[in-house]
Amino acid sequence: MNNQRGLTLIELLASITLLAFVVITVTFVLQQSSLFSKSNSDKENNVLIARTVMENIKSGLKTGDTVTLYGSAVSLSGLKANSNAALPALLIPNSASPKVRVDVRTLPIPSGTVSIRTDAYHIGDYFRLVQVTATEMATNRSYSLKAYVEYN
Repeated sequence: MNNQRGLTLIELLASITLLAFVVITVTFVLQQSSLFSKSNSDKENNVLIARTVMENIKSGLKTGDTVTLYGSAVSLSGLKANSNAALPALLIPNSASPKVRVDVRTLPIPSGTVSIRTDAYHIGDYFRLVQVTATEMATNRSYSLKAYVEYN
């Protein structure tokens, strides 16, 4: 019997199967990391939009009755006057091709007073609890941000 060098058919099939398994596994891991990265990017975009809108509302409630949010002039008089009000929904970047819907509303503040020296102040007379919700239109995932905003 002579010693021949080479691969048998079974060894060749086993190596091809092993290689296919490794390639499929690596492809799956790369695909999942790409999807995870896109999901995090979308969430980060929603957070950024919600924070930007909240900061604009904070400054707008202190200085005037209107604020410009992503190119749209929005009246804040309803938020000042009512502790349970909502602004019209904003579609970002525009209403023709919206990617994110932003809803702004005030929530009821628990009744309470703050005493400073001899004076008592009702919290609802000076602050509003504002909630900004940014919702991704394609995936319907949302991010909500709540903050007490001084308006007087």
